[in-house]
Amino acid sequence: MKNRCYQGAALFAGILAGHGYGIVDVEPRFPVKTKSMHFGSDTHVDAVEQPALGIYPTPAADEAMLVFAPELKGASFTVEDALGALVATGNLESAGLHHLPVAQLAEGMYTVTLGDRAAVARLVVKH
Repeated sequence: MKNRCYQGAALFAGILAGHGYGIVDVEPRFPVKTKSMHFGSDTHVDAVEQPALGIYPTPAADEAMLVFAPELKGASFTVEDALGALVATGNLESAGLHHLPVAQLAEGMYTVTLGDRAAVARLVVKH
């Protein structure tokens, strides 16, 4: 799947380059807080703003990956169940990616909050 994403991005970049547009960075990045992109003086594309926190896979069984903006490194996080009870806490030790073990959590939906509500996302656990 990852190679297909790169191939599609490379194809798109080749099409743009063939039509006189500059070199386009094709390495995927997440999260991105871009609201619009400009490819040339006459081309404007509106893009959807990406969230500051992503959780993969969903649903998770043994481990979930928190993907976040690198500037949030060192921030604390909390995990709350559907009733709002605190079930886990921790700190984001690396820049951009944190592995969260979920095998000990009961099946259901959880809310993951970074820092002082800098980012919030839903985590679904299914064993």
